Amino acid sequence: YMIKSGGSILFAPPGAGKSYTALLLAISMDSGTSVLWPCTKAVTLFVNLERSPASIQRRIGSINVALGLEPDRPLLVQNARGKSLSDIRDIVAKSIDKYSVEVVVLDSISRAGLGDLNENKPVNSIIDTLNGLCDTWLALAHTPRADTSHVYGGIHFEAGADMMIQMVSVSQPTSLGIGLRIVKANDTSKPPLAAYTYTFDSDGLTAVRRAKVSEYPALTAGIEMPLADEILHYLLNEAGQASASQIAEELKKSRSYIVRTLHAD
Repeated sequence: YMIKSGGSILFAPPGAGKSYTALLLAISMDSGTSVLWPCTKAVTLFVNLERSPASIQRRIGSINVALGLEPDRPLLVQNARGKSLSDIRDIVAKSIDKYSVEVVVLDSISRAGLGDLNENKPVNSIIDTLNGLCDTWLALAHTPRADTSHVYGGIHFEAGADMMIQMVSVSQPTSLGIGLRIVKANDTSKPPLAAYTYTFDSDGLTAVRRAKVSEYPALTAGIEMPLADEILHYLLNEAGQASASQIAEELKKSRSYIVRTLHAD
């Protein structure tokens, strides 16, 4: 979900679990931990414009434990709740230089403070600011209330980012099912929807793991999934191998449609 010397935008509705996902990515990268994703270790700075320092510290501790790290393992964090990215740009730049930061994770674009996100100039300024701060970055973005398929704001977010990641989630009593799908990628492949489980108790996150998409059927309701991706998920996560007839029965599609898709892909 991150490209060396490239920018990624992870987008989802408010309250979907974006911040936990961003911290999981940041800590995985910073520690070189590959519990959820294959990671190359890189010094990572988390820019927090959304939450209190105490909240972020609690989340870092719980995520460390969930990833099998020491609870007090530190992560570089620039806390600036109530401020905008434009307010603290120079401070972030100094931190990047001081600690030889290789990756920046921003929570979130909505706090950039560079103007109306529906206008082209502010959007371009946000992308330029992130590119100017660090070669490799990930930024969180909200979706419009009525449409979760794209980022809230101008089209230049999609033009300026090297990777766009759509995130959907399904809430259960003690867990959150997370779906991540790359909808745009420069210089890399676009793997199909991947699923993860975050488990919580009264104190916060307790465990994370990779999951099967079939564990959360509702995830695909929020994402338009090409048939080739559905077939790939079925083969990778459940069947291993299957005939066109078996695939058609499992996915509830016509056999002829399955055959055409297999021949074309």
